[in-house]
Amino acid sequence: MKSAMKNILITGAGRGIGKAIALKLAEKKHNLMLTARSQQELDNTAALCRNKGANCEVYSVDLTDEMATIALFEVFFHKFQRLDVLINNAGMGVFKPLTKTSLNEWNKVMSTNVGSAFLCCREGIKIMQHQKDGTIINIASVVGLKGYLNQSAYSASKHAMVGLTKVIAEEYKKDGIRAHVICPGGYIFSKRSLLNIY
Repeated sequence: MKSAMKNILITGAGRGIGKAIALKLAEKKHNLMLTARSQQELDNTAALCRNKGANCEVYSVDLTDEMATIALFEVFFHKFQRLDVLINNAGMGVFKPLTKTSLNEWNKVMSTNVGSAFLCCREGIKIMQHQKDGTIINIASVVGLKGYLNQSAYSASKHAMVGLTKVIAEEYKKDGIRAHVICPGGYIFSKRSLLNIY
C-alpha cells in the first residue's frame, strides 16, 4: 500500500494544512488534484508539487456550490478514472462571542467547513462505491472535540465534521470505503503523521 501510486483529491490545498498535505504526498509521487478558491495559491502549491516530481492538476472551485462541486468530481474522474483518497480540508473560521456572531457568519462557516465536506464525500463515495475501495480523510480540529471561547460557529462545524465521518465509516464500510477524521491542533503534520501511510 505504501508504495502504490494513488489518485488523490485535496480540498483547501492552496495554503496552510492543505498545502502541507499536498507537498508531503507529492514526495511520494502520487497523482494529485488540488482545489481551492484562489487560483494563484493553487498554482503556487502545484508548482512546488511538480518540482517534487508529482503529477499535479489544479481546479479552482467554490465547494459550497453544489453544481460546481459535482462538476469537480466529473473532471477528476475523467482525468484519473478512479479516486483512491479524498482529503477534505477546505475551511474558514469566525472567532467572536456567540452573541456577536451573525446568522450570515454562522451559515457561511457551516457551509464552508462541513457543507463542502458533505458534498465532496457524497460525490466521492459514488466513485468509490463503484471501485469497492477508497479512503476519505476529513480534517476537523481539536475544537471539534471540546469547546473553546469565541468559537461557537467554528466549533459546531468541526463537531459536525467528526460526526459526519463516523456515519460515513459505518454506512460505507460494506463498500470497502474507509473514513478517518484528523483533529489537529498546532503543527500536527510532523514526519510521523498519518500522512506517512500514503
